[in-house]
Amino acid sequence: MLKILLFFLLMACAGGEIDDQARGKSADIDEIEEDLAKKFEIKRIPQEPIVENKQNKIAAKKLIPKIPPKVEKSLKISKVVPPSPPKVKRDYKGNKEFEKYDDVSRIIWGNFNPQFLHVGEVTRIDVSYLGINAASIEIGIKDVVLIDGHQSYQLWSRARSADFYNWVYEIDDLVESYVSADEFLPIKYSLAQRESNKTVDHIELYDREKLTTHFRYKRIKKGEKSFEKSDSPIPYYSHDFLSCFFFIRGMPLRSKDVYTFPVTTKGKTWLMKVEVLKRETVEVGDKKYKAVKLKAITKYSGEMAKRGTMHIWLSDDKYRKFLKFDSELKFGTVTGSLSKYTVPDLK
Repeated sequence: MLKILLFFLLMACAGGEIDDQARGKSADIDEIEEDLAKKFEIKRIPQEPIVENKQNKIAAKKLIPKIPPKVEKSLKISKVVPPSPPKVKRDYKGNKEFEKYDDVSRIIWGNFNPQFLHVGEVTRIDVSYLGINAASIEIGIKDVVLIDGHQSYQLWSRARSADFYNWVYEIDDLVESYVSADEFLPIKYSLAQRESNKTVDHIELYDREKLTTHFRYKRIKKGEKSFEKSDSPIPYYSHDFLSCFFFIRGMPLRSKDVYTFPVTTKGKTWLMKVEVLKRETVEVGDKKYKAVKLKAITKYSGEMAKRGTMHIWLSDDKYRKFLKFDSELKFGTVTGSLSKYTVPDLK
C-alpha cells in the first residue's frame, strides 16, 4: 500500500496523456512462458465446487453456500487452517532466514479469521497531499475464481489521480491479487501502471510447492521498452502489497498485539510489522466510529516499498472497514479517509 501512496513524490514530473484503451485493464505480459501462463490461468468456478486440498478436508458445501444477492459467488470458511508441519522439511537451500520466517508465520496465519472478507465489498478512500485532495483509491473483493487448482479470492485496488492533478501528472493504476481461500496465501499478483510518462505491467506468480516466485516486469517509458524477469526463492508464508491489507483486517487485533510477516514483491522478500496501538472513537466525514488504531512499518528499502511508517484506523466492528490513514513523507504528509463503503449485506 505504501507504494501506491508514495506516488505523490512524482508530481514534479512532466505531464502527458494516458491511452484510454489501457485504463482499468489487468497487467498483460506476452513474454510470460507458456507453462507458467497455463499453470496460473484464471478460471471460472465450475458448477461442481472443488474441495481445496486433502490436508484441510474443507467440505465443498462450506466453500460455496447459496449465492447472496448481487454477488455471483462467495466463500464461507469458518477458519483458515494452516497445514501441519511438512513431513519432509522444506528445502530453502540454506536460507535459514526463510526457515525462521515460516516458524513464526505459521502461528500468525493460524490466527487469521476470514469472517471479515466480504465478496462484493468496495471501499473508496480519498487521499490528500499537503491538505489538497490528490487522488482516490478503491479497494475491494471482486469475485471468487479458480487458479492453480485453488479456489481464490480476487482482490483488487485502483488508484486514480484527481482531476486537479491530472494536468501535472496523471495516474490510473490497477492492482489485483488472487489469494487461496484455504490458507489465504497469494497465488498471483499483478500491477498495471498507466501513468503520464510510463506504462508498467508487473506480474508475480507464487509457486508455494517449489517455494519460488516468478517475477515478470515490462515497462515502456518515453517510447523505450524494457523487460525484467527473475525466479527467486520465497518463504512458504508471505503476502503481496495488496493481500497484506486484507490479512491485517483478519487478525485478532488485541491491544498491544504485534504481527510481523513477510511480503514478497519484485522477487524480493521483506518484512511488514503491524502494531495494535489502541481503541478510540474517530470522526470521519460527518460520522463517528469506534476504531482500532494500528501502526504499520515496512522493513525494506527497495524501489517499490521504501522504509516507512503509516498509521491506520479500522472500524471496530464485523466489517473492519478502512477508516483513515496518515503517513509522514520527506516532502509532506499524506492522509486518506473513507468516503464510501459498500458491501452486499450492509443494511
